[in-house]
Parts: sequence; structure tokens; C-alpha cells
Amino acid sequence: MRRIAKKKTVFWMLFVIILSLVTGCSPGTVPTNHAPKISSTPVTTTAMSALYTYDVEASDMDGDTLTYGLTFSPMGMTIDPSTGVIQWIPDAIGNYDVTLQVSDGESFDTQSFTLAVKLAAITTLSPPTNVSASILFLTRVEITWDAVIGATHYQVYRADALLGTKIALSGWQTGTVYDDTDVSAGTTYYYWVKAATSDSGDDASDFSDPDTGHTITLLP
Repeated sequence: MRRIAKKKTVFWMLFVIILSLVTGCSPGTVPTNHAPKISSTPVTTTAMSALYTYDVEASDMDGDTLTYGLTFSPMGMTIDPSTGVIQWIPDAIGNYDVTLQVSDGESFDTQSFTLAVKLAAITTLSPPTNVSASILFLTRVEITWDAVIGATHYQVYRADALLGTKIALSGWQTGTVYDDTDVSAGTTYYYWVKAATSDSGDDASDFSDPDTGHTITLLP
């Protein structure tokens, strides 16, 4: 009986050793899964009707594939399950609670924050200053002006008289110089400039003070 018991003991010892070699674990060791960790800081303010974006960043010590999800969020908010990019266009001002979760399939990490939606700031640009129209060229009038803080684009206007109808000569351009080549010799023109925050003329300023310009008049 003792020989049989001894053989059984040796068998189970060999079985445990072989199992540990196959699985790569020491006897009595259970593989441990590490939960993912969120490392990014949320963007907590946005403007009504503007696209809100927050790129959630997380890592996993085990190198597991991570899945992103929203467990609590305002209606219409989405998150890409593979990249963690949150997007939302709010249609009302207020404070909105958001909770997101990052999972490796076994464990997870969560992040909660409150998103404040405010009215979009109204940008008021000052009109361009130091508008100057040339009187030195034969076939053109050069208009220059100073850049405006907060502006990205400008548009030049012209009239045949101070109180005449202002006509836009240019599109919304980024530079602070414009050449008016559609001119007639001996004619004096009035010029104004507006500033804006986009090439569509958003948040356009009032007209600048005018300046007059003309081409050189050649003597007969």
C-alpha cells in the first residue's frame, strides 16, 4: 500500500511540474490581469451649436485591446469604441454629466466629469486703421492698412464719392495690401476696408475710415 501511495505522490508531483512548464506558471501562481488606466484630462467647456471633441487616452499594462464606451451621457453624444474620440454638438446651454468607461474585456477604468455648455462668444472686431490709397502709379491704386487683432481676413470696398455706394472689390483675403487695377486715369476713388474672422466674412467689423486714391495723371 505504501508503494502505491508513493507512486501516486510522484505522479502528481510530475503532473504539476509538467503543467507548470506548459503554462509557464509556477505551481500555485495564477495569472493576474491589470485594469486599464485613463490618462487624459477631459475638456469641460464648449459652446452651444459647436462641435465638442474629447480624445480619451488610456493604456493597459498587459497590452490588451481596449474598448471605449459611454455609460452616462447627454443625448446625441457618441464615442468611437476603438479610438475613444467623443463628439457631440449641444443644442442648449447648461451643465451635462458624462461618464465613460475603458475596458480590456475583464477589467475597466472609468472617468466622470461635468461638461458646461455656454453661449458662443460674440467677437467684435475693430475696423482696420491707417487705410492708405496710393497716388503714385500709372495703372493701379494700391490700398494698404494695419492688421486687426483677432482678424484673419479683410475685404476692400470702393465708391466714386464719399457718400456713394460701396462696392466690394475683393473677396475675403488674408493680406493687408490690395491693388485696384480697374481704374480710370484722372478719377479719384474712395476706399474702405472691413475685417473678419473667416473667409466667409464671419464677425465682420464696421467699415474703416475712408481714404482717397488715384493714378498718376500724365500731362499732355
